Amino acid sequence: MAEQTESYTKVTLLPAELLLRVYNALPSLFDAANLRATCHLLRSVWTLHRTVIVDALVIKKIDCYPYARQLLAKGRRGIPVEKKELADNELAMLVRNAATIDGFIGHIERNLVPELKVSGIPQAKRNTIYAGRSTHPPTLTPTERLRVIRASYQMWTILQNDDDTVRKEVFRLRPRQLWYFAELTDWARVAEFPSRNTWQTFQILKASKAALSRMYKELWDCERPFFWNEVPDEEGWGLYVIWDHWQDGLRNLICRRPVGNLEWDREGEPRVEFWDSEEGDELFVEGIYRDV
Repeated sequence: MAEQTESYTKVTLLPAELLLRVYNALPSLFDAANLRATCHLLRSVWTLHRTVIVDALVIKKIDCYPYARQLLAKGRRGIPVEKKELADNELAMLVRNAATIDGFIGHIERNLVPELKVSGIPQAKRNTIYAGRSTHPPTLTPTERLRVIRASYQMWTILQNDDDTVRKEVFRLRPRQLWYFAELTDWARVAEFPSRNTWQTFQILKASKAALSRMYKELWDCERPFFWNEVPDEEGWGLYVIWDHWQDGLRNLICRRPVGNLEWDREGEPRVEFWDSEEGDELFVEGIYRDV
């Protein structure tokens, strides 16, 4: 007991600046909450520097944080996006939601990535994107991960609406985001994301397919492209457009008039305004509209 008291005394003698560093070095918000409960001094450091600690332990560690906040705003408790100081239980909800999405990513990495071959793409692109490998890395690349996280938050947020609003929200998605969204909603049913209620996911799946059909009718006055083994059954059908090596192909599917499944008009002028750039596009070494 004397040894524990001596250690406790040494900790409380540390200046507040060092105690703040201890907080910021912790792996999670839950560890910070446990540390805060140990003594009055550590609680006062938490109270005084709460914003800095939360920024280090939560906000900077949650990818696509604005989308994570939109999910909280749409949830049962309706926590407004403009609310800057979140309560501890609200921060915990952010962390739990992010962990659920990490679980969805893990499902993709376990079930799809091991079978994904990239040996057929040009060597220059493999060198740039996949460090010359003939197989995909064992985990999603940073840009692939961001696409999945963003679409996952969009799915989860839209699911908070009634069926009529679901369709409206899905139809508002831009072409590139709509493709990622539509593809991942199909896989979400297999992975039981964000819950085992697959009927809810089926609603956004139907809406996304309808939105893709309407998009191609409005943009190109044609049927939407289909992938070679796109089968709407309970087993899902894999993923294509989220991968880094598929971005040039997706760009062509969006910006050129489709003339068949995964074929596009190679002579027509591309409509560049249909494509929204995002972080990581600089990885793609092919010309902007060069066919893959």
